[in-house]
Amino acid sequence: MQVAIIDDLAVCRQEIKEYLLRYIRENYQGEEPELDEFESGTRFLDAFRPQVYDVIFIDQYMEGMSGMDTAREIRRVDEEAALIFVTTSCDHAVDSYGVRACGYLIKPFTYEAFGETMRLARLEKIMNARFIALGDDRILLKEILWCDRDGHYVQIHTDMRGVLRYRVTVAFLEAVLSAYPQFLPCYRGLIINMDRVRRMEELEFLMDTGERVPFRKRDHKEIKSRFHSTCSGGQGGGFVMIDTAMILLFPFLDFIPFGLPRYWIHRDKLKIRYRYVVVLLTAVSCVNSAAFYLINQEGYEAAARWTTLMRYGFMLFNLMCSFLLIREQFQKLMFTYLLLMSWSFFVFGNANFIESRFFWDFSDRHPYLIYNTARVAILLITYPFILHFLGHTVREA
Repeated sequence: MQVAIIDDLAVCRQEIKEYLLRYIRENYQGEEPELDEFESGTRFLDAFRPQVYDVIFIDQYMEGMSGMDTAREIRRVDEEAALIFVTTSCDHAVDSYGVRACGYLIKPFTYEAFGETMRLARLEKIMNARFIALGDDRILLKEILWCDRDGHYVQIHTDMRGVLRYRVTVAFLEAVLSAYPQFLPCYRGLIINMDRVRRMEELEFLMDTGERVPFRKRDHKEIKSRFHSTCSGGQGGGFVMIDTAMILLFPFLDFIPFGLPRYWIHRDKLKIRYRYVVVLLTAVSCVNSAAFYLINQEGYEAAARWTTLMRYGFMLFNLMCSFLLIREQFQKLMFTYLLLMSWSFFVFGNANFIESRFFWDFSDRHPYLIYNTARVAILLITYPFILHFLGHTVREA
């Protein structure tokens, strides 16, 4: 196990190190972790190589580069490492969602809190997902496109190293890859890495490299059934439609619930009718939803990278629309905007906590279902209070 600790305080690095060694002794007998310590994000990035560290602990508040900026640079080249923030404040908890952090420890923390965070990090999956070993070669799972058979050899098609040939049976390779649900056995030795499939067409898979992998027409129905079943985490094709609906719903829940109240409380001072404002915000949300859907076709990781940018972009759009469409004092408009923005962070943060704390494994297969459901529940609980406050305080001020 390879571990990096990034913290500008030696005493904090030592505490993490002691807790980590204790946790590994209690849960991974025989495992000897390799620990590297860094006192700044800059020094870490100077020495950093992708696909090396299984876990990286990052202090948010350091001199020079912040922990969040360090995490963003890591995610540009390493999608697998477990990132755990160790900080004195929860101010950046929402932002940590954008870099897919799997833990957020608030100093001072207990060993119990540390252990729970490590369990959520799912280290077994991270360590095992790095590579498979065939002969003297180590092959990263993410570089495998598909595998097939050529006589007494199996061929592993990769994006960087071309075609690798090994004199092993197809059954042996299937057994090696069976632990990883992204690999789909199709027919006669064909094994597809679904993480690299852009889409399934009538008689072929379109890979994210642009290559096409054909299959027989008579196998189409069975392969399609397996493909959708595995994509939905073995829950059946129905989850595919649900996951698609959740992707489309995600931008609407980001935008509509926090945009419409601002215009509703100032509806008698609008430059256009309120129903036209509703139409405008709905149209913008539809465009946002379509764009978000297309981004998700490149994978959940690509969507995570764009989520924060999209949110801040639409916050600025809402702010500009407020000043353009509402005849009201600047102070009142800005107060309303900041109030609703704070409310949105409350909703996002609590929904993210519910998802990561209680439904991590399920959300790994269906990334937006729990998060959207939690947001809807929190909105239903808090909406009456927010509307009452806006109607009887802001509007009458």
